[in-house]
Amino acid sequence: MQRLGLAMVGLILVAVGLVGTRHGVRAGQAQSLYFRSKYGDWKDSPARIMAAAEQAHQLYPHNDELCIWAAETAYNRRFDGGVESPVLLAAAATWTRRGLELNPYARPLRVLDVRMTERRSLPEAIRRWEEFVDWQYWEPGNHALLVELYARAGRYREALASLAVIKGRPYHAEAKRWIAHAWQAEIADMRARQSQGR
Repeated sequence: MQRLGLAMVGLILVAVGLVGTRHGVRAGQAQSLYFRSKYGDWKDSPARIMAAAEQAHQLYPHNDELCIWAAETAYNRRFDGGVESPVLLAAAATWTRRGLELNPYARPLRVLDVRMTERRSLPEAIRRWEEFVDWQYWEPGNHALLVELYARAGRYREALASLAVIKGRPYHAEAKRWIAHAWQAEIADMRARQSQGR
């Protein structure tokens, strides 16, 4: 009876070891693909990067850094051909969603999510970013992006309130320029409409 128990424990340990070995090999293969696409000879081809990222994700779907890399690459290189690539924009959205499912607090993915959301709905982008800023309030870059979004929406009081939070801190001067730029664009638009007799 005792030998049977020891044999069962031994079989369980062998099975766990085999599963762990398989998992480790797959994670290693995925990491190799990620590394090659980020630092190797594939880094100049968005199509190869996306293919390698997809293959790595199939092997090991738990790497949020891979999702960040693939999403940022797709989004930042979507104009490589001179016009915006809908394929790369869709890939950026897919990788952002995957990454946020793994790590909903990853700032780079939150920024990408807001940038893609603002293309269809600035109010929704603001709502999403406000939610993130509530969670990570003391990061000056978060308030700077909030200033930009508020200013672009014409919500200058809120933009100025967020600007005050980062006074004397990094991003303050840049955020201040966003307010000035949005205000100047709004005035120019108003003058253009007035000159057209509207």
